[in-house]
Amino acid sequence: MRAFSKFRALVPAERRVVIAALLLLPVFSAALRLAGGNRLPSALASGLAQRSGGVPLEPERTAMLVGAVAGRLPLRPTCLVRSLFLQWLLQRQGLRGHLKVGVRFSRGVLEAHAWVECDGRPVNELPAVCAQYHAFSEPLPMGALFRR
Repeated sequence: MRAFSKFRALVPAERRVVIAALLLLPVFSAALRLAGGNRLPSALASGLAQRSGGVPLEPERTAMLVGAVAGRLPLRPTCLVRSLFLQWLLQRQGLRGHLKVGVRFSRGVLEAHAWVECDGRPVNELPAVCAQYHAFSEPLPMGALFRR
């Protein structure tokens, strides 16, 4: 019941983000696994038309809501799925989010991490975490991540 009370306390735009995340994060995860990355970027691009009406939420607030939902899903989406979804949501709100991918070596293992930046600042990750990764200098087209 507590989660429902929190949901009811949200403004309508925030509720839409929560509902979209509940419904679409699993879809994004499945699409990335099943359809492969070559088709997902073009499918996302075709759905990037800005929604009409309403003032967009701050990118950080949208990211926080997406992160809160992602943390409660039974199958937690990866940072790449969360970031692709957040970028898609921001663009639907008429905001410019840039997908960033970084890599690092940790104990001899190559690790990667994805996040979204707006105006050069990360919105779904702490700057200190992003600083641990060597981000690609150019924004990557989404399809470049998945070419084989």
